[in-house]
Amino acid sequence: MTHLIHGGLVSRNTFETYISPYGKTVNLMSKTPVNYSHGGMIKWEKGQYNPLKNDLTHDNKRVLLEVGSLVIPRPIVPLVNSYIEQTGPLTIPTIKNMSELVEVIVMPEEIIVPKKYARQVQSFLNRHGITLPIPCESLF
Repeated sequence: MTHLIHGGLVSRNTFETYISPYGKTVNLMSKTPVNYSHGGMIKWEKGQYNPLKNDLTHDNKRVLLEVGSLVIPRPIVPLVNSYIEQTGPLTIPTIKNMSELVEVIVMPEEIIVPKKYARQVQSFLNRHGITLPIPCESLF
């Protein structure tokens, strides 16, 4: 078993489920990660937004990100969207070199901020009293 920093346990042999800190088994939506190194909002793919098929409230989507990228959790997406409206898109060309990418489990409707813009977004969030990662207790 591998411990996720904030997510729970992931089974090494399947990587198709993990156990949340509250003991819930969360099924991952796919066996292969999607490259989101370019940044932007994580979208629900066709047929994924289905409470009978996929978990709608836990991290369950495999993505590839550049080390140093930020994942903006749903509760602060509106704040970051206001920042994006002021500054313009926080995206870069997709990184194709797999040695520069790591697999991360996220959830749809979160925002990926590429490493290039991570510091300025962190500064913006700090000015609003937010430090990432947000402790689980503060999300509710």
